[in-house]
Amino acid sequence: MDTSYIISNMNAFMFQLRDRLGSWLERQFPNITKNWWNDLVVSYLTPLQREAVRGNDTHALRGLDLAALLRVLDKNWIVISNKIFINKKYRKQLHQMQEIRNRWAHITPADISKQIVIDDADIIRELMEAFGAQMKDTQPLEQFILAVKEDKEIGGTVSNEPVHRAPMTVPLQEGSTAGGITKGSVVTLVSDPDAVGAVTEIDGNQYKVFMNGRIQTYYKEQIRLQEERSSCIYCPPDRIRTALTAYQIHHPGTSNLYSLNAARIDFVPYQFRPALRMIQGDSPRILIADDVGVGKTIEAGLILKELEARSGISSVLIICPRPLVAERKWQLEMKRFDEDFTQLDGGALAECISETDRDGEWPERHAKTIIPYSLFSEDSIGGRGVSSGKGHKRRGLLDLDPVPHFDLVIVDEAHTIRNPNTWAYRGVELFCRNADAVVFLTATPLQNSNKDLYTLLNLLRPDVVVDQNTFRVMSEPNVYVNKLLCLIRNQPDGWHAAAKEALEQILHTDWGRNVVRNNPAFEKIEKVLSLPDLPRDERIMLIRRVEELHSFHTMISRTRRKDIEDFCIRRTQTVEVPFHPVQKELYERLIQFESAALERLHGNVNVRFMMCTIMRQASSCLHALAPFIDDLIVRRFSQIQEEGTWDDFGVEIGDGAKDSLHELAGEIRALLIQLPEDDPKFNRLLEILQEKQATENNRVILFSTFRHTLSYLRRKLTVQGLRVGQADGSVGDEERYRLRERFQMERSAPEAIDVLLFSEIGCEGLDYQFCDTMINYDLPWNPMRIEQRIGRIDRRGQQSDTVKIYNMIISDTIDAVIYNRCLSKIGVFEESIGDCSEILGDISDQITKIMFNAELTEEERRQKIEQMADNETMKIQEMRRLEQEEKALFGFDLSQYMTNKDVQDAENTWLSAGRLNDLVIVYLNDHLGTGEYVLGRQEGKTLRLGADKRKVLFDDFMKLPSYGNNHAAKLWKAYLKSDRPILPITFDSTYAKDHRDATFLTQMHPLLVQAAAYESRDFPLNAAFRIADAEIPPGDYAFLIYAWRYTGIRPDIRLVAVSDEPGVEQNILSYISYAAEYDVQSADHNAEWSAMEKLHYGRWQTAQKAYADEMQTECRYRKDQLGQSYRQQEAVLCGQIESASNDLIRRMKEGQLENMKRKYGEQLEKLDASAAKADIHMSLLVRGILHVEAVAAEEHHGKD
Repeated sequence: MDTSYIISNMNAFMFQLRDRLGSWLERQFPNITKNWWNDLVVSYLTPLQREAVRGNDTHALRGLDLAALLRVLDKNWIVISNKIFINKKYRKQLHQMQEIRNRWAHITPADISKQIVIDDADIIRELMEAFGAQMKDTQPLEQFILAVKEDKEIGGTVSNEPVHRAPMTVPLQEGSTAGGITKGSVVTLVSDPDAVGAVTEIDGNQYKVFMNGRIQTYYKEQIRLQEERSSCIYCPPDRIRTALTAYQIHHPGTSNLYSLNAARIDFVPYQFRPALRMIQGDSPRILIADDVGVGKTIEAGLILKELEARSGISSVLIICPRPLVAERKWQLEMKRFDEDFTQLDGGALAECISETDRDGEWPERHAKTIIPYSLFSEDSIGGRGVSSGKGHKRRGLLDLDPVPHFDLVIVDEAHTIRNPNTWAYRGVELFCRNADAVVFLTATPLQNSNKDLYTLLNLLRPDVVVDQNTFRVMSEPNVYVNKLLCLIRNQPDGWHAAAKEALEQILHTDWGRNVVRNNPAFEKIEKVLSLPDLPRDERIMLIRRVEELHSFHTMISRTRRKDIEDFCIRRTQTVEVPFHPVQKELYERLIQFESAALERLHGNVNVRFMMCTIMRQASSCLHALAPFIDDLIVRRFSQIQEEGTWDDFGVEIGDGAKDSLHELAGEIRALLIQLPEDDPKFNRLLEILQEKQATENNRVILFSTFRHTLSYLRRKLTVQGLRVGQADGSVGDEERYRLRERFQMERSAPEAIDVLLFSEIGCEGLDYQFCDTMINYDLPWNPMRIEQRIGRIDRRGQQSDTVKIYNMIISDTIDAVIYNRCLSKIGVFEESIGDCSEILGDISDQITKIMFNAELTEEERRQKIEQMADNETMKIQEMRRLEQEEKALFGFDLSQYMTNKDVQDAENTWLSAGRLNDLVIVYLNDHLGTGEYVLGRQEGKTLRLGADKRKVLFDDFMKLPSYGNNHAAKLWKAYLKSDRPILPITFDSTYAKDHRDATFLTQMHPLLVQAAAYESRDFPLNAAFRIADAEIPPGDYAFLIYAWRYTGIRPDIRLVAVSDEPGVEQNILSYISYAAEYDVQSADHNAEWSAMEKLHYGRWQTAQKAYADEMQTECRYRKDQLGQSYRQQEAVLCGQIESASNDLIRRMKEGQLENMKRKYGEQLEKLDASAAKADIHMSLLVRGILHVEAVAAEEHHGKD
């Protein structure tokens, strides 16, 4: 087969791919945004590509060449994949296609081999099929591949294994031991080439060397001159690419996410947002307040992996409700992140406390562990008194010195600790105070009022939210910040003037005037708002900056369900059942009796509030309450008898009133006898359940607030032949876990459960996506609690398109009033209201106050409840109307788009699965000698290492400083010490999710850490590349690539390219990812690189000054935050000192004030020191030459 024929066909197939890709993108992009051409295409082209598009007046994708289309698809991958499913393997092939296009643009007959042709053509075929090609479209390509395989004239053979080019080992000038060493020489240790130092003094055979920050003495046999690289040696492209990957694993920055391919999970962009917020924030402490079912557990796991990539964290504590321990939810979820957690019970916690007291540190075997809230008690925290047997005090957590330290503390269902006067709160506080990083998780941070949020933020960030008054002051400008955001997003008529007014209103608050005004974003916002017209990109950036003005922006991350559009439809049915006549009369008499009895006990005090429980229990299930009513009557008469005279209450009680109470009691007892077995509410429930049993998924979850109701239902349903389980506060952990297992079984299993009954305890954190029907036998009055109930089945992973929710109420009861006139109007059952928590946070308090206000008549109560619900509904409707206007204005959901774009911008393509695979192969060949160590062409691969090779890697592994406590490290260590040469591996997260037996090699895995350390030793490297590109005139261009390490308040590491050709400087990092090797004609380019170094110095000077100025501004802003909080707390303490009448209290408060002043001073000094350290340290990584070849005109213009 003639080589020109092969080249011609390959180019023709690439043109077909270009057309196919362009057509596919033109179908997909309009579904993402109306202005897709500018938003998703032009904005991601290179400057020269944009110039060409505008110059040619191009407005369609068919006008772009293949290189531009590949770039556009790659840059929009995350945004697209969040709308439609695309297999992740095509992303890798997309990157390979860039290399293929470049290779065939300047391939020569000598470069053509059978393996290259078949591999490249196969990738073109797979990509065409991925983007809509039919069998008839790819048939010519398949015939071509078959013909190449059978042609004997084409060189090379075809292998089923991937082709790995042998890495080029760069020759080094050997440094002779101690030979030629003089004062000032740079030397390394013979035993450790990575240890580098400078000779400061020579005394005979002794050499004083400044190394690791101090002067050390060595003999001449122990040191040698540092090896120097010959400037004429060039590394192949594969080596440069793996070296850059290695450097970025070894030196993580805050601009990029390192957890994108680090867990056995589906890729869901929004779940990476908290991790991004955490690493870019001013403190590693965050409250994740996502709606129910969004995936807070996974988000916490991703934060763990981000921190692990940066600091190798070795100790993590998870605190959660007891049911989650029983079901091993956290323990199992963490295995998706290759983490192995223990779970503590009371005995294990006592052992940990005892060992910590004895050894001075928390036991290593529980370095990653899970503790339920229920273990925090007076005994475990404060310790016990003198024991009878041993005569010594049993230590508590507060007795430990030092207090246990964890690198990361995760607190699930954090609203559990909203009351600071509990042992649960004190336990969480103790561990959080001594942790490096803290994550709170809750779907309902505002269950009752803003006080709940204050409690959480005060515990999370006591350095900023120092007390309730500070919280109030900090909160004041947020209403105007939200108003400003709405104006910018929706842009109604006159929005500019209204926005400026909102900005002024922010400054009218104390926090706005003293803190927000000095936020670096504030001045930029003022300038932008003065512009008459805002381009769309500028408007999005403005929204980001305004969000930064929110007082709690850095502390809270919130993802709302409606932002991600990935949940099922809720089908709600109200089941209102009337009382049986006897039931109705019993209900009324019972309420009358309780009211009269409480009035006699408490006089003029409002007793309606005290009747709340009995009224709600009776509304839930009168039959369940019936066995306990007589006990209630007896207890009330006993209490009245014990009280004796009523004169103390100022109430005159006549004999008639006493007789009246006895008459009511008699009537109730008579009605209890007459109470029929027939129960209309239960009968209707049974009908619903029997209908459900006829469907494929017969499972039903039923909620009731009252245990008596659940027990009654269990007995009745069991009689009807249904298999019923009950989980309430009396059910032990193991039994609760077993109930869930049985509920998930196939219905044919003998132990399977059809109906699972829950009290509120079952609402905390447990997931039942395999069930699609829920019944509320009675309802909480708090919409947030209802949201949590529904969220157990309406969450990510629900198999059904719809979930059914039945709300059962009895007519003419207090619950019926609340439901019909309030809860049903708010819309909690039709769609998630998690995003409305700030509006609805105190609604249960309002309901309680109205329903139990003794001064209101029944009709007045009903009217007030309805009016209150209408007001709340109007607020919700207005909020959602503005959001719909925003969506219409931008043509897409701005919140989702901005989240996806944030994650996409934080993606580091140097850390993709393919790059990690290449790094491992190069490392193993470099370190162990050339061989085939990684086998397999698909996502599932095999690592094959002989005993001698495993021994070399084991010795290297043992030198790693901080990876011994990682579960992946333990498994890796076990493999290296075993007699097994074969290890199933994968670099792909999707494959790892479905194949738990495969070792998942992420950038945090010890093998990658070893490889990164080894392959990033030899910088700077010399490189020569060639590309075919129409944007840059043909020729040779010198360039340098530096790593800039930002120090100070916001540390980061970025790769910076320098060249005197703008197109090269802007795109070289992209070119390197697919460029071919260039045979350099002239070996000496030192003069050109020296010129680039001078250019770099000028760029560095400008950037360094700008960064130092930015950090000074940031420092002032943070000091303003601290100062405002300090002054608020100082004023409170000074007032307490001035008003103190007791000398002891006065001295105590004065001590607190002095302590606070000291801490404030220390914080200011720390900020000043960080600002003073603001600098950009640079390291030269690559010196290179880029050879640019002309592109054929037909390819450049996109014509066949």
